[in-house]
Amino acid sequence: MGKTEKVGILERIGDIFTRFALRFIPDAFIYALLLTFITIILALILTPRGIHELISAWGERFWGILRFSMESSYGLITCTIIAFSPAFRRMLRKVAELPKTHFQAQLLNVAVATALMNFHWGMLTAAGIFCRELAIACYRKGLRVHYPLLVAGAYAGLLPWHLGLSGASQLLCATKGHFLEKEIGIIPTSQTLFHPYSYIPLILLSIVTIVTIIYMTPKSPERIIAIPAEVLERSLGAEEAPKPSQLPKLKRLSARADEVLSILIGLVILFAIFYDIFARGRGWDLHAFIVTLFGLGLIFHRSLKGFARGIQESLRAASQIFLQFQFYGGIMGLMVFSGLASVIAWAFASISTRYTWPLFNWIQASIINIFVPSGGGQWTATAHIMVEASKIIGTPIAPTTITTFAMGDMWTNMIQPFWALPILGIAGLSIRDIMGYCAVVLITTGIVIALWILIAPFLIPGVI
Repeated sequence: MGKTEKVGILERIGDIFTRFALRFIPDAFIYALLLTFITIILALILTPRGIHELISAWGERFWGILRFSMESSYGLITCTIIAFSPAFRRMLRKVAELPKTHFQAQLLNVAVATALMNFHWGMLTAAGIFCRELAIACYRKGLRVHYPLLVAGAYAGLLPWHLGLSGASQLLCATKGHFLEKEIGIIPTSQTLFHPYSYIPLILLSIVTIVTIIYMTPKSPERIIAIPAEVLERSLGAEEAPKPSQLPKLKRLSARADEVLSILIGLVILFAIFYDIFARGRGWDLHAFIVTLFGLGLIFHRSLKGFARGIQESLRAASQIFLQFQFYGGIMGLMVFSGLASVIAWAFASISTRYTWPLFNWIQASIINIFVPSGGGQWTATAHIMVEASKIIGTPIAPTTITTFAMGDMWTNMIQPFWALPILGIAGLSIRDIMGYCAVVLITTGIVIALWILIAPFLIPGVI
């Protein structure tokens, strides 16, 4: 009788959830459409708004965020262009060559993704690219890695983001002139991001996310799902172009001209935008950020042809963001206009005490995030309710209410596929392939968050 391979508990749970996801979870676009209809139904039941008012609000918001969605999508594209540049990819490839075992590959992947997105959530594209480069490096070495779990690990690195350096609600409250300044004043990040109530769970959640992915790593070779052949062929077919010195003389001159022109245009773009900023007082905004990245992309690629290839890869990664951003804008319009977001938030606030409000605030933020998967958008829609509830209940707004909101906003991203779309576009998988593993991360990190919220008041004075 052959030896039976032992399967760990998290690996077993991951398998169960994955089978469920592959069978029942819809495509990410259908997911957005279902959420739209669910929001309308809940608004009709829980608010006094009529169907005509709700449809009007949905349509107004659907097109009302067109400029913002395009700017955000272009920001993602330009970030991805830089990430696909030869210099950046060479760095990723060197790091991707480090693992010698399947365990090491999974560990390195989720650790790199977590570190990148603790720095800034926009690095999810870089995490996706590193994930794919790691899979290719392992393939070349003959090392089999479970590709769906690798991709899930790249996305799971996003989980702690709202407690990291780019936390939207914390940075907004620290910005002069923010929309709640009259109610709460300017709250420095020393009271939010850099407060023990925030950075301790950030460290804990980063560790738990990494450990969860590691313990779901299949030990048996028969259980490993390799990188799809079409993804491998497309990736290997997009290798860097030969260096000019390796080309025939005529092509060498053409390549040099292409390189000079690419760098020159990039420098002109950077000069133009920075002249507007410093000489004309334009100010630093999202548009300036995108234009700057566009110029840097030309310089990093050092080739107009390479830059064009980078755009093609970026569009593939961001195509679903282009498509679905408007639908989530419509959902946010429904939540705010109908008052459904207020109903959900006040439902938890009404049953809260000073001790239980942080836990209930985390739960309500987690629920609303499923419908409004944008940290800044969700904070704008519900912050006034949380601030008022905190004042009535007597719980500090900073760090407690802001931090528990941030925890809720980031936590249910694991079962909200919107921000996984760029990584999935790069990896060549669907949300069904990774959702089961992400659901396990949701469970393990949810336990840690709940325990931290309940225990922290006894460890850190002044948080309730």
